[in-house]
Amino acid sequence: RGRAGGGDVSKAVASSSLMLYGFVVFDASTGALLHQRRFRRSFGLPGALQQLSLADPVGLALQLYAFNRFSGDLPGGPRLQHLQLTHGASDALDGAGLSISFASSEVAADQSTDAGRRLPVLALFSALPEHLAIR
Repeated sequence: RGRAGGGDVSKAVASSSLMLYGFVVFDASTGALLHQRRFRRSFGLPGALQQLSLADPVGLALQLYAFNRFSGDLPGGPRLQHLQLTHGASDALDGAGLSISFASSEVAADQSTDAGRRLPVLALFSALPEHLAIR
């Protein structure tokens, strides 16, 4: 090897990319999809290979918006942070677990003024353990 450990770094990057399946960013007040990126086919959702509409980014954003909205309306107004869908069983793609972790932050809708504010929500689809995924 030309560099010590160079192969180890590329292996680590390759294995970590297998843990991230994709993400969607949506507006917390409307559910409108703001951005999406897939790193694995169908965001790693089991069942989406047979029913493609399950992995539609607009539909996912609206469903996750509904989950977020519902949890915020519960007594105490808790925020949904982590949703474990599979635990690495045979129902997950490639035998890996699947969870969705949420993060949100209030930002100015228009950078030049603070008149309008919106709350984008990031939903990360991954095989990361909960303690890492919610960080």
